[in-house]
Amino acid sequence: AWLAGQVVVVGGTPINLHGVAWTGTMFVAVGDNGLITTSKDGSAWTAPATSAIAGPLRSVSASSGGEIVIVGDNGIETSEDGVHWTSMPSGTVTDTQAPVQLAFDAHRGVMVMMLEIAAAGPTTEIYERTDGPWTHVKTLDGTVTACAFDPVNDRLLAIDDAGRTASWD
Repeated sequence: AWLAGQVVVVGGTPINLHGVAWTGTMFVAVGDNGLITTSKDGSAWTAPATSAIAGPLRSVSASSGGEIVIVGDNGIETSEDGVHWTSMPSGTVTDTQAPVQLAFDAHRGVMVMMLEIAAAGPTTEIYERTDGPWTHVKTLDGTVTACAFDPVNDRLLAIDDAGRTASWD
């Protein structure tokens, strides 16, 4: 059953949230204006913190090793505790690419980042990393709006803004 939860409000204004992830001990949610907030139960949220990433944060994901990664229109940050954040050079992201989605494959221990390339039609570039730099693995037509790992079939499933799906190992 869905329960009504607390709306995140900053300065009397509700903030749009764009992503939420469970770390194993808490939820981390991200949204407009670099907002980051955490919750132990998904109902009571901490006072919002602000990321060093300017603009909206688009997605958050947590690895089984405890690393939390957030992406926004202008960067990537990581944290071990959901409170202290460090900018992470992507090694690949340019000013024509906007990170839009993250997912973690616990089976393979791989974090996947999707970058929208609006000037290219639009397309989505897929990158992945374990502990090192991001590596390009695939290009998809369209803008990916959601993604998740299928541990049974060991593949990533992505859905674009036209409702099309793509999957790969």
